[in-house]
Amino acid sequence: MSKKGFIQQLNDRGVIRVAGLYIALTWLTLQIADVLFPAFDIPDSVLRYVVFAAAAGFPLVCLLSWFYEITDTGIVSEESLQEQNAPRVNKRGLTTTTIVLLVLALGTSLYVNFRLATDDVVTPPTLRNMLIADITNLTGDPLFDQSLESALAIGLEGAPFITAYSRNLARKIAIELDGSNTLTENAARLVSVREDIDLVLAGTIEPNGSGYTLTQRAVDPVSGDLVASASADADDKSGVLPAVGSLAAQVREALGDATLEDGNLAASETMTTTSLAAVQYYTQAQNLAFEERNEQAVELFAKAAEEDPEFGRVYSGWALSELKLGRRERSMELWEKALALISTTSERERFRTLGLYYAVVTRNQLRAIESYEQLVEKYPADTIGWNNLAVAYFFSRQFNKALEVGEELAQRLPDNPAFRTNYSLFAMYAGEFEVSRREAEAVLASNPNYFLAYLPVAMAASHAGDLDTAADNYAEMAKQNDRAASLANDGLADLALLRGDYAAAAELLNNVLPADEQAGNMQGALHKRLLRARALAGAQQHDAARAELAALGDATATLSLLLPQALLHVDLGENQRAEQIAADLAERLQAEDRAAAALMRGAIALAEQRLVDAVDALNTSITHADSWLARFYLGQAYSAAGYDAEALGEFERCLDRIGETTALFLDDVPSFNYSPAVHYWLGRSRQALGNIAEARNDYTYYLSLRVPEDQSPWTEDARQRLLTTAAATTP
Repeated sequence: MSKKGFIQQLNDRGVIRVAGLYIALTWLTLQIADVLFPAFDIPDSVLRYVVFAAAAGFPLVCLLSWFYEITDTGIVSEESLQEQNAPRVNKRGLTTTTIVLLVLALGTSLYVNFRLATDDVVTPPTLRNMLIADITNLTGDPLFDQSLESALAIGLEGAPFITAYSRNLARKIAIELDGSNTLTENAARLVSVREDIDLVLAGTIEPNGSGYTLTQRAVDPVSGDLVASASADADDKSGVLPAVGSLAAQVREALGDATLEDGNLAASETMTTTSLAAVQYYTQAQNLAFEERNEQAVELFAKAAEEDPEFGRVYSGWALSELKLGRRERSMELWEKALALISTTSERERFRTLGLYYAVVTRNQLRAIESYEQLVEKYPADTIGWNNLAVAYFFSRQFNKALEVGEELAQRLPDNPAFRTNYSLFAMYAGEFEVSRREAEAVLASNPNYFLAYLPVAMAASHAGDLDTAADNYAEMAKQNDRAASLANDGLADLALLRGDYAAAAELLNNVLPADEQAGNMQGALHKRLLRARALAGAQQHDAARAELAALGDATATLSLLLPQALLHVDLGENQRAEQIAADLAERLQAEDRAAAALMRGAIALAEQRLVDAVDALNTSITHADSWLARFYLGQAYSAAGYDAEALGEFERCLDRIGETTALFLDDVPSFNYSPAVHYWLGRSRQALGNIAEARNDYTYYLSLRVPEDQSPWTEDARQRLLTTAAATTP
């Protein structure tokens, strides 16, 4: 039988119409079942059985319609129908019935799917930034002082739309506003108005027979209107922390959190310890660590761990304080403990801990970025997470990404000086000096004591060639506090080096160095010694510069000190010492360290005129971390090899990325004095390529920044080149 004949047979016997009718009826039945089964609590498994039965019945119905036919006298076999010549059922009527059923099924399907789609669209709760005021302790038991607020913050931050504002930072601001060292409800509201915080949480704990009653109120900081309230009872002290979790759950539900199961927090969203003493020690340790009183902090972290050795979140804070004290080995032991217990912390805390570990301990910024990106994806209200993500982008030299995130944070919280200052700094590094200056000035207008904001203003002035205004800003910075004065002195020394006034730079640094040492700011003191060595080298006092470097010894453990130290060793002809530093860094896993090692070796090869080795090493450095310095030295290597077009390309990149020279070692310490040399080398490259007019402009700009009586050999060389170039083009 041909294919056409078989299909005709199917049509003549009504198989096609019956199949269509069966499918339409089955589809309609399933759509109705999908609506009714949930209403009567019929399990989903029943619906699956209906589908299986319908599928199994389809071939049977088709077979029956082949062998049997519906007639006006009933169902008869196809053979009997042909023998009796009986009329078949009205085919048009069967077709019409099928079409009606299909329309009904389609309509039901559209209705159900539209309804479900509408039900699935849930408007997410508004992002909320909260400040938890001190919980008023009416029990007389000091164990409840400063021990419940951290547990409340953990419970609240289980909601992706809530972030608890730093109580330590809030307390610092409260002191500025009204002199209060406690976060009463009134003080918390004052801070929240200034910092643009959405809600203030104020609560109490009071005796209730042999137990306790806890309450919380969420209020609008401006009007004081009640937004949400909660209360919970605890039979005894062991029930207080669970009661705090209940308060957090009630507040979250009142604010629209639909993620809670039966209105309760998951275990991971609560304090993982039942020891109030451990929580209190932990909170006190965190407060001390915030104030950089790390010696006292580690003692209290240890006490918290002694109260509960499985209290996971203690160890990351403890490890960080140990690291700041220079006890790296002990810090790594504690990080191992923190990572072993990380599963006991909340998901949000896990992302934060891992991000901190990667960013600060292993300095694996790409992994830090991954952790922080996951954090902000799941918890978009986490402003600290967004800020840390921007910082991780910054340390991985993705300045434009850091700027993008920083701008978003600054727009979301325009009154937060920390976020807005960071945005200004990111703009500075990205070379957006006007944006940087504008944002920093906005911070200083309302927070003149926020000393780091003076740096972008000073750098914008330096970039514009207005060095007097830059010096004025550093002078204002110095008035704020000891650390501000230390950074301001670095800035003033940077200006002296920028102008080529090496004697003034060396004298200044020699005068201010004791202040850092007396204040215990050893990092600042080491940096000033290194800067003084550079100033002495620039003044051609090479033996004095070597003596200053020798005084540093092995104390310069950070890359921001090791790299400029090694490069200065090369300038002074001490290539072997630079190679020792490079060999140590080359063995480290961090990309920045290996990039620095390759840069050092490139500088050594360049000094020894091994130009192929220099180019290879510097390109290797750029592969690990594309730094401004590596590009600058690569341009010099190409120039020395006679590849002036390649050299020009590298120096033009350096000019495009001039913002990076504001603090070359990513430590916010001014280093703009490196930038003028780019114009000198641009002039050399353009002169070699025959572009005399632009070369003259580069030399002129370079000389405009220098003091008249300059002792720099570079400047004298530049003067001679300028005179030669000018003479060559005089008619």
